[in-house]
Amino acid sequence: MSLTSISDLTSTVTEAEICVLGAGPAGITCAVELSRRGHDVVMLEGGGLEPPDDPELDLYKGVVSGPRNYPLRASRLRYFGGTSGHWGGWCRPLDPIDFEAKPHIPHSGWPITRPDLERWYGPAHEWLQIDQVEYYDERPFPTPSALLPTAHGMRTKYFRFSPPTRFCETYLDAVGESKNLRCVLNATATHFDFDADGTVRLVKARSLDGHSITVEADKFVVALGGIESARFLLGCADQAPTAPWRDLNWLGRGFMDHAGWQMGSIIAKSGLQYRVTGTGAERIMPVLTIDDDVLRNNKLINCCLILQPLARIKGFDKAYGLNSWVGAGAGIDDVDGYRAALIWEPSPCSTSRISLSEKRDALGLRRLDLHWDFNDEDFKMLDASISHINLYLHLSHTGRLKLDKPVNPKNIAGRIGNGWHHMGTTRMSHDEKSGVVDRNCKIHGADNVFVAGSSVFPSVGFSNPTLTITALACRLAAHLSELSNRG
Repeated sequence: MSLTSISDLTSTVTEAEICVLGAGPAGITCAVELSRRGHDVVMLEGGGLEPPDDPELDLYKGVVSGPRNYPLRASRLRYFGGTSGHWGGWCRPLDPIDFEAKPHIPHSGWPITRPDLERWYGPAHEWLQIDQVEYYDERPFPTPSALLPTAHGMRTKYFRFSPPTRFCETYLDAVGESKNLRCVLNATATHFDFDADGTVRLVKARSLDGHSITVEADKFVVALGGIESARFLLGCADQAPTAPWRDLNWLGRGFMDHAGWQMGSIIAKSGLQYRVTGTGAERIMPVLTIDDDVLRNNKLINCCLILQPLARIKGFDKAYGLNSWVGAGAGIDDVDGYRAALIWEPSPCSTSRISLSEKRDALGLRRLDLHWDFNDEDFKMLDASISHINLYLHLSHTGRLKLDKPVNPKNIAGRIGNGWHHMGTTRMSHDEKSGVVDRNCKIHGADNVFVAGSSVFPSVGFSNPTLTITALACRLAAHLSELSNRG
């Protein structure tokens, strides 16, 4: 069978052209795309087809430090399909500016541009079952009067929604029926074996009940997620002095998540629709964002504003409804309160990192230590972004902001939200001094090891990562196929 548990294998050694570690959105997309191109692929998945039990979840246990605790276990799913099992379906591509190196944000920018990835967003939309692909305000919103105006350095952008695609349900048959893709479940990759020159010749995997498998392959793709990919590669380097990434300073560093910040509340005209509207493939959610030129000139981080209606709002008199900015002939009941929240982009931070602790799990692997950190400048840029939004409301005569708490060290630890988006720990870069993988997701200095997933994101914008993860996986599969055919 193409899909089997490690405990049911008749042989503990197998060969493949390409071995993919991990069966989440990145791993499944890459493996299936490669198999469709005729390549012999083995995919190893640490979990099974059902949510894991406590002993399996214990493998995700680790130490967390930094400004705020992080949900290491709750934010990850250890079974076929990965975190698509609890994904909300939010999709949008990274903005072109997200790929730029910005002078006011150290270590920002990608070694590829948005046009380099553009053609791969097409198949990514197909993988995620998204039919409508307009994300910018050039597309008229069904009820434009329900949005705030595009003016004074602000504009509307949109999120689209996957059903959401559950990879376990949607692509189980595609994996199980493939003639040249074999998926082994309950097989946690423990380490690579290296030749003297640093080339990886095989990977070993084990289950908690003692079964094992060795996969010999020409090329390997590490697609274990933004946390486990770094942990695995750090573990390999810890075990093998010939690991070519042993001295890459950024390995494990630059961990990022899309941080949330509750600004406070806004009073504005009634009926604003900054929420999911439409049904099925037509679902869309508008957000208010800051223009690219303002981001560059005012040295800001990328972010988006989400407004949620409030039953009542403290600190504002309903007489605000008589203000001229509400509209001619407006009355007291023509204003509403909205909770204002920002999704904002953290800058790459070298002290925000995954490292290995001295404690070991049931498979004998060193547990992880996650230090979730931010650059101080992030909060200065966050504060300046809020000020710009406040100025916009004033200049456009559209609303008033009631700031609940200022952005300062006292409030930061208790007010940072997280999106469960694990990004940046094997960042893409031009060279080995500034990252871990090159523009084609190959580890610097390694001849045959690649990384798929959001761990390669060097900077992250505010967009949810799944669409870009899938696009990069499609791009990587095409690149690996080209390499194999060329060789």
